[in-house]
Amino acid sequence: MRFYPDSFPEYWMEPSKKDFDIVDISHTVGVGVKALRSFKKGQELFRFTGTLSSKVTQYSLTISNGMHIHDPWFMGRVLHSCDPNCTVDMQEMSFTALRDINEHEMVTMNYNETEGILFKSFNCDCGSSECLKHVGGYNDKLEPDNVKIERLLLENNWRFAKTLAHIPHFYSRGKEWDNFDDFVWACDHIQQNSSKGDFSPTGKYVYNYFNLGKWKYWVMERDKPSNQQILINRAFIGHSYSKDVKL
Repeated sequence: MRFYPDSFPEYWMEPSKKDFDIVDISHTVGVGVKALRSFKKGQELFRFTGTLSSKVTQYSLTISNGMHIHDPWFMGRVLHSCDPNCTVDMQEMSFTALRDINEHEMVTMNYNETEGILFKSFNCDCGSSECLKHVGGYNDKLEPDNVKIERLLLENNWRFAKTLAHIPHFYSRGKEWDNFDDFVWACDHIQQNSSKGDFSPTGKYVYNYFNLGKWKYWVMERDKPSNQQILINRAFIGHSYSKDVKL
């Protein structure tokens, strides 16, 4: 029996249900992968697959900058430990034992080994003497704000505002972001690093615009704090509207 959908072709070193099980230990840390047999130090446990994505997800690992492999069926279920029993080779997309692994032991990795920024950081209590206490990726707390805002605005989805086609722009809903805390942070960054500009030649509507690349960004609710925002809008820089345009 396979972990992966039948639409995925079978491949060498695919994880098998005779060797592994996905178990719920939510009373401690959540859903994880358990070894059903022992493995020796240096032995390859399995190779994984998934779908390519430009976005970080809860079940993805980073292949290269801006490219991730999303695998909610198996690999994405492997739990974190600051003293893991496996290391990950992202070129081969394989897990290898760092030490002997006993039957019925949970398979673990160090998320900071492959991930610059996690989908969601968390406080760790893995019990290891090397415990980091907080895990967020190897660039956590080090990512410059200008890099973070560009990454967040690139990774999340944008839709054309069809109901306001006479005012061409796109929007991104906070509730659809992978991490709402990131949305709040982005709204705050946009507000703090923007300059006032007229929406139309009449000067009737004034927004705080944040320019990045070819886009200008602004939050929908001009007078509300970031944690009460619903949308971030964007339009091409240089695009202007007629003086009689109506919202």
